[in-house]
Formats: sequence, C-alpha cells, structure tokens
Amino acid sequence: MIDKIQKILIWFWWNKERFVLLILVGILGYRVYVIAYPPPPEKEESYSPPRKEVPNELKPPIPPLPPALSIPGTYASLWRENPFWYFAGESTGSTGAKEITSKDLGITLLNVRQVGDRWRAQLRTRSTTKWYDEGEEFEQFILEQVNPEDKTVVIYSEQYGRRFTLEMRK
Repeated sequence: MIDKIQKILIWFWWNKERFVLLILVGILGYRVYVIAYPPPPEKEESYSPPRKEVPNELKPPIPPLPPALSIPGTYASLWRENPFWYFAGESTGSTGAKEITSKDLGITLLNVRQVGDRWRAQLRTRSTTKWYDEGEEFEQFILEQVNPEDKTVVIYSEQYGRRFTLEMRK
C-alpha cells in the first residue's frame, strides 16, 4: 500500500508543471468564453429629467428675516483717518470753538506755476513738500482749483468735509 501511495506522489511530482499548465489553460478558456458570450448588462436605474419648478410640497419653508443690525459705536474714523499715517491721530484743535485755518490743517501754499497749459501748486504738508496739479489727491486733501492771479488755491479736506482757500505767504 505504501508503494502505491509513493508511486502516486512521485507521478504527481513529475507532472506538476502539466497540472499548472492545465489550470492556466482552463482560466484562459473561461476568459475567452466571457469575452465571446458576455453576460447581459445590468439594468441601470433611469432618472427623470429635472423640472423647472419645484412642487409646493417639496419647497422648504422660508425662514424669517434676521433682525435689523444696530452696531454700537461709530466706525467713520476707520475711513476718515488713515491708521497707517504718522499724523493721523494728531489733534487739529477743537472744531466747534474756533474757525479752522490752514495752520490747523497743517498745509501751506509755497508757490504757483504754469507748466504747459496747466497750473500747478507747490504745497507743504506735515509730511512732505511737492508740486500738485488741479484735481490731484494727496494725503487727506484734494487740490480743486489754482488761482494764479490771487496766488491762492482751493483744497477740499476729507477730514472736515469742506473747502479751504490757502493764500501764498508774501
């Protein structure tokens, strides 16, 4: 009996490559069969096209409007005074007690000159001295008008919200 089992095991040992080849040919044959005769496709779920209007029963309820905001404090200084400018927080005097002058504004007219067909004014502010054209913005001012006959200029101050006339010193 042991001889018969031993002979069977030796025969399997010598033919193992054939068994592996037979298994691989079987797998290849199955794959060729699946390609040649594919299974029927799975039925896909169909969806209806979207509607232009949502039915009333599917619409969510409209939430109530939020209460009106009343934020305490004034925030106008955020755009009126530049926090990144050195002289922004400097006090210019009490506005209600006396009339605001060019000295309170910290701006002085030094010269008026014609360049080509336009008039320019040389102005000294607290931080710089430069030549400006009519309509040009600088710091918190706008040079609106240059009057060469009177040697005056009209500037608009965004801080005070009004126009000031500056005269050249004699």
